[in-house]
Parts: sequence; structure tokens; C-alpha cells
Amino acid sequence: MQVGTVYELTALEQQSRGEDRLAEGRLVLAAAATARAERGRVLSILYSDPRYAPAEADSFPDAQAYLDDLSARAKDLVSQQNTAADLYQRWSVKSDAYVTVLTVLAVAFFLFGLAQTVQAVQLQRFFVLSGSVILISMLIWTATILVS
Repeated sequence: MQVGTVYELTALEQQSRGEDRLAEGRLVLAAAATARAERGRVLSILYSDPRYAPAEADSFPDAQAYLDDLSARAKDLVSQQNTAADLYQRWSVKSDAYVTVLTVLAVAFFLFGLAQTVQAVQLQRFFVLSGSVILISMLIWTATILVS
């Protein structure tokens, strides 16, 4: 509609200068622009859907409501994605802790195996005691991971 109005104003200006032939061309362009705007209004969801259509003929449609409805599904998907990412993060932290526990348990079992190969009794007791302390602490850590 604005393009049509600009063409009409240009035609009036050209008519005032005596350029009637150019003014006629501008009036044809103005009529075409107005027709396009009217046809677009008929086909546009902003004017045909009662949720967005303007209350009066000269007012504007409710574009904000249209944009809200248009982005509602995307916002819902983002919310679901954020929930899934939070759940993934929680399980990822748990799995990292379990891997750490398994790694330290391997050290404890290594100490138990080392205790069996050493001949000195005091050194055997040290390795068994160290492995036992590690084993007990890893069992406690595993229980805290399981609870959290």
C-alpha cells in the first residue's frame, strides 16, 4: 500500500509539472501495487485468521501473537532439549566418578597382588593394609555416588 501511495504522489507531482504521459505510467504502477497489496491481504494468514486479523479495516494485524504461535513449538523443543542435556550431564558426572573408582580399585588390587609376591612380612602387611584402606574408601565413595 505504501508503494502504491508513493506512485500516486509521484504521478500527482508529474501532472503538476505537465508530464501527463509519465503520470499515467505511475498511476498504472500505483494501481498494480495496490492490487498486489489487496491480493496479499486476502491470502495472508495475518488478515484471514481471526486470531491475528485486525479489528478494524485500517488497523494492523496482531503480528506479536502470530510470532508467539509460530515460535511456541520451537520453545517447547528447546525446553525438552535443555531437560535432556541436564539429565545427560548428571549421568555423565556419575559415570566419570565410577571410572575414577574403578581406576583406584585397580591400584588396590595391584597392592594385594604385590603383597603376595613380597617375602618380607612387614612389607606384606603394609601392602595389604594400604590396599584394604583404599578398598574401603572406594566402597564408601561408590555408595555416595549411588545415592547422589
